[in-house]
Amino acid sequence: MARETGVSKKSYRRQRRRAGACHNIGKQGAAVLALGLGLAAAGPAEAYVIYQAIPPEQQTLMDSGLLIMTYNGTPQITDPRFAIGHNNQYNGYNFFVGIQGVNGGQVANDSGSYYAAFLTGGQSIGSSSYWYYQAALGYRNPDPEEGFTVGNFPGQGPGYLGLQFQDDEGDTHYGWAKVVVPADVTYAKIFGFAFETEADTEILAGAGDPVPLPGSLALLASGAAGLLAYRRMRRGG
Repeated sequence: MARETGVSKKSYRRQRRRAGACHNIGKQGAAVLALGLGLAAAGPAEAYVIYQAIPPEQQTLMDSGLLIMTYNGTPQITDPRFAIGHNNQYNGYNFFVGIQGVNGGQVANDSGSYYAAFLTGGQSIGSSSYWYYQAALGYRNPDPEEGFTVGNFPGQGPGYLGLQFQDDEGDTHYGWAKVVVPADVTYAKIFGFAFETEADTEILAGAGDPVPLPGSLALLASGAAGLLAYRRMRRGG
């Protein structure tokens, strides 16, 4: 329970070089909005996941960005840990969506790549994930002869990003953000994010999501049962 708060080798090499364009997304000229996380409703004492919905007027990113993951409570997270943004023009190509950790935040990537892992509901996010300080969700070059779209998110419908960060005391926490990127990469939309309050404890993608992705409820239920048993073992030890 949660609180409401067919590419050629040449093109492939070019894509890999351009993947590095994810650097410094938090410093782009697009407007970046700071989003604080407030408590809308108190949950029971055994609640471990804190969820925050993005206000509707801030959800759609179109040549703009958003800072996320702060929390005024326990654990304390004073400054944002991630910047997510969309750019219409960036490093010589069109339509780019990326996320970058700030203040120590890291993103779950596909192993050995710059692309953010596309997670479905119930997938585990924890120490075994492949972490990096930035990731490209997707980008597109609409050139009629050499156009391409790369990344795990474009045209796939809503999915989850895996997040790792430290609170103000230096303890590690895991979380997720729910994002959709259309096939043409003309915008990105972020619905909300959540994190596990217990340090060094994995979280399931979609845990605490008030509108879970279709087909994810059974995975979340079975995964939650396993996490609950794990926590009881830790405390009993």
